[in-house]
Amino acid sequence: MFQRVIRTTLVVLILSAVGDLHAGTEAALKKTHIVMGGTTLGIRSMAQQDMEVAFNAAMSEFLKGSGTDLRVKIYAGTQELYAAFDKHEIDGIFGTAVEYFGREGQYGKDVMALGYTNGGVKQSFVVVARRSGGIATLEDLRSKRLTLAKYQDTEAIYLNTLLLKRRLPEIPVFFLERADAKNPNIAIMDVFFNRSDVTVVRESEYLTANELNPQIDKQLFILTKSPPYIPALGSVRKEISGENIDNLAKAIRKYGSTDSGRKVLSISQANSIEVVSAEDIQSVRGLLSEYQSLRKMNNQNATAPQPAAKIRSKRNAQ
Repeated sequence: MFQRVIRTTLVVLILSAVGDLHAGTEAALKKTHIVMGGTTLGIRSMAQQDMEVAFNAAMSEFLKGSGTDLRVKIYAGTQELYAAFDKHEIDGIFGTAVEYFGREGQYGKDVMALGYTNGGVKQSFVVVARRSGGIATLEDLRSKRLTLAKYQDTEAIYLNTLLLKRRLPEIPVFFLERADAKNPNIAIMDVFFNRSDVTVVRESEYLTANELNPQIDKQLFILTKSPPYIPALGSVRKEISGENIDNLAKAIRKYGSTDSGRKVLSISQANSIEVVSAEDIQSVRGLLSEYQSLRKMNNQNATAPQPAAKIRSKRNAQ
């Protein structure tokens, strides 16, 4: 089933884990219940229910005999994810940096991150353009066609920050149109086949696409590259006990060394889940802060409103 799943962004949440005594004098640990969540982001044709079944099968095998029960919950998007978190239907979020920081004040101190194939935990974003497109600077992108998946919110913030630093308008005004791709690979191929002029992806995604099709690097090039950021972050509520967090952290450190773990992580082109420090996430926090400051300054200096770019939904072709 795992060959049918292309990518997904995982949301990790812990419901409860407590010790309990059996009747009499014998003590035993009560089973720990963990729910893995995700969204349909980046999935081409996989049904939500099928995704949950696929993840649950692998996770159950991975944790067999460990006293832990692991399940997956898939949400349609960020707003549905936030709604479930706010209603205490889930106890943690694992998603993009924007999704993570949206509820940061309610998390504990432990933070998790994905380590990516062809990269690592920290990843640079790259602005990718076509060599024959007459593009040499960011200014040359004005009135060009942008392809960017809706869920690539941190990539969009990076690009908007670049534009605002040059006193250029943000994406909706600067570009002629913005096409929505199902996943970054389709976005790269849009630029390759001249259906678009530019996209923004993780550097590891671009390197992986070029490994699969070496012609990509002959037709496309990296216009600019960001400092390294952690693009995917996760944590759980403050109320989750320290003992349960420790147990989870131990499992996470071993996760990428198992066959089942590698299969699940490969869906997101990742090869590990790691515990990171508050210092590790400062760079992506700084990016979001810089964007907000630049945007506020730009709005204060704005004059008449300008027409927005056309938004077109990308076909779901592979």
